[in-house]
Amino acid sequence: MKIKSLYIRSYGKFDEKKIDFSDSLNIVYGNNEAGKSTVMSFIKAMLYGFEGKGSDLFANDRKKYVPWSGKPVRGEADIVTDSGESIRLVREMGKTRKQDILRAVNLNN
Repeated sequence: MKIKSLYIRSYGKFDEKKIDFSDSLNIVYGNNEAGKSTVMSFIKAMLYGFEGKGSDLFANDRKKYVPWSGKPVRGEADIVTDSGESIRLVREMGKTRKQDILRAVNLNN
């Protein structure tokens, strides 16, 4: 699987941020507080949602990455599977897992 692009609609410090990746190696870099860890957390949230309990490192990400704008946590990730299918993952996270929404759209059709 390859991540082709991210569209961070609202997540932490980011609002309406588009990030495109090349087919080769991609490096996310920047100064302190530039948002590198936020991008990493966004990728994890797009693929797996907000999980975690107790002492899990990501247990508090649902609260930690509430958008500064006050909007709901939302975003999209375009991926290409190993079999060549292009899929767009669309997530919106509520205050609890029961309120989370995930849609997967096949972009090949």
